[in-house]
Amino acid sequence: KELLRAIDDMGFERPSEVQEATIPYILQGNDILAQAQTGTGKTASFGIPMIEKIQDKQLKSPQGLVLVPTRELARQVTEELKKLAKYKRFIKLAAIYGGADMGKQLSQLRNGTSIVVGTPGRIMDHMKRKSLQLDQLEFLVLDEADEMFDMGFRDDMKTIIEKTNPNRQTLFFSATFDNNIKDFSKLYQDKPKKVILEKKELTAEKIHQYYLELNRNMKTEILNRLLLIHRPNKSIIFCNTKKMVDSLEVEMAQKGYQVASLHGDMRQSSR
Repeated sequence: KELLRAIDDMGFERPSEVQEATIPYILQGNDILAQAQTGTGKTASFGIPMIEKIQDKQLKSPQGLVLVPTRELARQVTEELKKLAKYKRFIKLAAIYGGADMGKQLSQLRNGTSIVVGTPGRIMDHMKRKSLQLDQLEFLVLDEADEMFDMGFRDDMKTIIEKTNPNRQTLFFSATFDNNIKDFSKLYQDKPKKVILEKKELTAEKIHQYYLELNRNMKTEILNRLLLIHRPNKSIIFCNTKKMVDSLEVEMAQKGYQVASLHGDMRQSSR
């Protein structure tokens, strides 16, 4: 009842395809290997059954661990899980990631946490400090697993998983099923149920997309014209490289746009 009330507060009426496909399996105790991209509702896919199954055991160590590739995703997933756990007062959540106050994280973990959402590097830090124990873990989720492999977290993920309770339920969510995911599934999952969304469903429904094939030297001018035609209030532009981000920022600023850069070589405070 508490969970249904929270879902109702969030304005959900029908489950998305990935939720409909995975939630029953997870509630039955199965491991899951799901192909799902951002925007398909996957946080609720693992969040709803995990929150439903976690019992008030007064445990200090977490019963659920969600590994994510970035601090932004850690914050986002934690906020979503907090909304779902709104009426289950005993469930405490902590977001554990680098670049944040270590003291606050230590105190959250000391006071007891039901679900930890974190990035592999900072989770490893806490394990080394003995501030995070994973031997009582009932749920392990790798969210955007392919991104974590791409970012070089394979060894950290391996170390973390091997320190968890071997009887845990293991849920992998990934946009692609490459060899890394398949290897990890063989090593760490027990007869997982595979959920693959049809290609047409891999994009969030309400987003209109199109592409233009252009020579490199035409791109900035065409981008400028599109902005002049559509006059968007706000836009986000992705580039292949950090260098391209910096040079495009200069070019767009010269054309009179208010523009700011965001990439991994910038200091955290600037970002």
